[in-house]
Amino acid sequence: MNTSSKRIIISSIVFIIALIVLYFTQTKLEAPSANTNTASSSTLAVGKPIITKLDLPQAINVDQVASWTIHASSTDGLDLKYSVLWGDEVVTDPDKTVKPVKVSSNTFTHAYNYPGVFNPVFTIYGSNGQSVYASVGARVLGESKKAPILYSLSPSAVIAGDLVYVTGAGFTPPKQVPNGPGTMPTNEVIFDGQSVPGVTYNGINSLYFIVPNDTKNGKHTVQVKNSNGPSNTISLIVKK
Repeated sequence: MNTSSKRIIISSIVFIIALIVLYFTQTKLEAPSANTNTASSSTLAVGKPIITKLDLPQAINVDQVASWTIHASSTDGLDLKYSVLWGDEVVTDPDKTVKPVKVSSNTFTHAYNYPGVFNPVFTIYGSNGQSVYASVGARVLGESKKAPILYSLSPSAVIAGDLVYVTGAGFTPPKQVPNGPGTMPTNEVIFDGQSVPGVTYNGINSLYFIVPNDTKNGKHTVQVKNSNGPSNTISLIVKK
């Protein structure tokens, strides 16, 4: 075999190999990836609202009507729904079950009857059921014009002479003594119908008192009274 024939054979082999490589390269590029699911990912995102801005009051007074506006956009161009839980729904009834109501307006107004820090929760609903929410603190200043509300005693079972902490809402903060140091009590603890000293120790939601030393074992009643009237009554167990 002469040199020319060898060159022709080698060239033919190289050409065939090139065709094979090109074929498998094109097949690999055109084959779909088994891990790609672009349609599903896009579908999950469509319809979920996006919160863009919150307009809210920095601080409000007791009984002041304030407004909150939620700015949101939809990812499918359809209308959004809104709801809010103000955080004070269970003030008067801690066992109450509250269900949010969906509305079309993105602006809400509300007045808090008790001072403190509340956490309203705003929920925005998309067309396909997806939702997002925002929770912002609302600082309420001033004194309540409503009677106190008692939630709990800690501990709820004591012996005579023990210190008892009362948690509730609407307690009046201590007043400064006119032209003198110290403060004056503004809440009265009613133990079995009799007044005992009570001290507000944590802002406006807590106070404590000492169970009288001559208290007999059994169930006793506790109320808190201030200038707005008496609270609800809760029970305290005194034991040996």
